[in-house]
Amino acid sequence: MKGFSLMEIMVTVAIISIMSGSVVIGFNSFGETVRVQETAGVITDMVKNLELEMIRRDYKKQTIHFEEDYLVIEAEVENQYLELEWNPSGGCGADEEELVVKNASPPTPVYLAQRDQYGNNIKITPYITASEPVCIEFLESEDTEVQYQVFRSSQVSQIIRFIHFNVRRDGSDESPAIVDNKYTLEISSPYAAKEFYDDGNPPGGPVVLTVKKDDSEEDITLQ
Repeated sequence: MKGFSLMEIMVTVAIISIMSGSVVIGFNSFGETVRVQETAGVITDMVKNLELEMIRRDYKKQTIHFEEDYLVIEAEVENQYLELEWNPSGGCGADEEELVVKNASPPTPVYLAQRDQYGNNIKITPYITASEPVCIEFLESEDTEVQYQVFRSSQVSQIIRFIHFNVRRDGSDESPAIVDNKYTLEISSPYAAKEFYDDGNPPGGPVVLTVKKDDSEEDITLQ
């Protein structure tokens, strides 16, 4: 009985290795594409839900900032007197966001409320000194959403929400992200009217956001 030669075995092993490598690469590429499409769908759904919130809640206006891998939403509410400002270029740490409380004059204290995505209070902190920044950890947070609001008696500030749009977060360098984006969206009452701004100026046509991870891309068109 004739067996296989060493050369034949080596050629067979080499062919199997090449085919296995191609399957792994193809599977990884497919998984990457699915994640990008999934993230694009989540962002689209978020914008639709924010439009519905204008009708369901007493928000006067919501301003949405599209950051690389999360959204920042400022919601104007009734009895808004105090101001909580989001400062994206502030002096906090690399993985932190900066909030600044405005017109909170001592000695009457105001309080900074931290809430979960359902509006439940997580932490309430007395805050006395106006214009002193508050550094919050969110970029590396495992929470999907965190909300902040300043209040004093019946006076309140707008609500600032930070929302991760990646379904499965595994670090900003490994997750799909919005690229080359300078758009801000304002949703106003009544009827959830929308207005887009491109770096401060209203754009002339539809807004296209690109979600990308490595070689996979997905465009989102917002009207």
